[in-house]
Amino acid sequence: MFLSSCRNVDPELNFYIATSGQYSLPANTVVNVPLSDTIANIATNSQAIFSNNNTRADLLSEITLSNLSLELINPIDGNFNFVEAITVYINAEGLPEKQIANIVEPDPNVRQIFLQINGADLQDYLIKSKYSMRVVTITRAFLLNAVDIELNSRFLVKAKPLD
Repeated sequence: MFLSSCRNVDPELNFYIATSGQYSLPANTVVNVPLSDTIANIATNSQAIFSNNNTRADLLSEITLSNLSLELINPIDGNFNFVEAITVYINAEGLPEKQIANIVEPDPNVRQIFLQINGADLQDYLIKSKYSMRVVTITRAFLLNAVDIELNSRFLVKAKPLD
């Protein structure tokens, strides 16, 4: 005897939204003091991305940060040996600031670091046309010269498709 069961399972789409921005840390002679800089007006292009992926904002189930990296742009021969800890926050108009990633004591000898993400649902922020990220860095060494850093983020979008 052969038994079979059919379930109508709603398909779910998975795709990514990638964004990036640059910020700077000024030269300074303090350590163990938080230095903060904001990357403002990061465009999401979310409505176009949703449309290109056959969905829209009201069909989202969640958007989570899947990857966040920081890459040292300047000085060219520098590394992250000055960093004790970094925390990244997201903010958008009408929404509270929310911590999304951090790292404590990263590898000091590299030009790129990957932060630990906290898995928060960020769809309220990413359905907006733009958002900001605030980066708080605690240094363990003096910065004799300004440092330029590129922040690259990748968000995983889960949504139902259009009918």
